[in-house]
Amino acid sequence: NMVDKYKNVVFIKQNKYKITQWNSDLRIYLSKNIPKKVRKEITRFFSSNDFNSIQNLKISFVNKLSKANYYVKVVDYEINGYNKDYYFSNDERRNKHILTGATYNLITDNNYKFYGCTLRINPKNIESDIDYIRRLKRLIFKSLGNFIGINFKNNNSLLNYNYLNETSLSDFDKSILNIHYQRIYNSPINLKKFNQLIEVAKNH
Repeated sequence: NMVDKYKNVVFIKQNKYKITQWNSDLRIYLSKNIPKKVRKEITRFFSSNDFNSIQNLKISFVNKLSKANYYVKVVDYEINGYNKDYYFSNDERRNKHILTGATYNLITDNNYKFYGCTLRINPKNIESDIDYIRRLKRLIFKSLGNFIGINFKNNNSLLNYNYLNETSLSDFDKSILNIHYQRIYNSPINLKKFNQLIEVAKNH
């Protein structure tokens, strides 16, 4: 059941998490310090019909930082999107973690709606342009709903540790976005409230 899978990605079966959405169009500026090949592929991927067909979600790329509300910035200092005491069973798990060498800060209103983001990435430990592309795809996708769950089964999903760097969006990921953006909620929605909305929809 795709709705159950969605709930695992957004709420990880806990009531404390809320649905978070972009309520404005994303205008992404990619730092010129990112290799041209990487910028080209990121632009192509997120400009494709896979994303254009998602209702209530609009992504475009701009050439001037002043026109952007989403800045992908390259930094030269150590940065991780988790606490120093975060446990990894081995170095390989650490290196594959989406927030090793990167972090993103979403600007949100009181209603869990995003209207800006700065994504910082340190390329020091990035092995190749392919690795760079893979990491940025996963990070940008994650920031579209601040998705916290992991897809352990499908390595064509951007939510999988071993994402294969597919040229198009997987059916699983597209379904997640379709459910997430089928409507823009005007009040905070936790798991309990989401389940109530599903029941109401079933009865109509």
